[in-house]
Amino acid sequence: MKDRDAVEQELKYVSQLAMNLTGFINVSWEWQNDEDVIMFDEPDSEGCPIHDNFELAELVSRLTGWVVYPVTKEEDYEPYSNKPFKVGLRKPKN
Repeated sequence: MKDRDAVEQELKYVSQLAMNLTGFINVSWEWQNDEDVIMFDEPDSEGCPIHDNFELAELVSRLTGWVVYPVTKEEDYEPYSNKPFKVGLRKPKN
């Protein structure tokens, strides 16, 4: 299981990959603690953050073994509100 530093490296890789491939998907993240991180789209990001953020979180999950979980509920998300769509990753419990 990867630790926070390794997950940080994968987050950097995946976010840069998304920007390189699309030119408009711009994601960031915020650590809640050493075992929980929240990914979200930046205000200048385009595309569909609901799908983009979940797909990017899934890629990080596959690279790290961490588990994806929803933070923002899809049905509560307003796409033109300038509020980010958030997806979490947490270290699985043994």
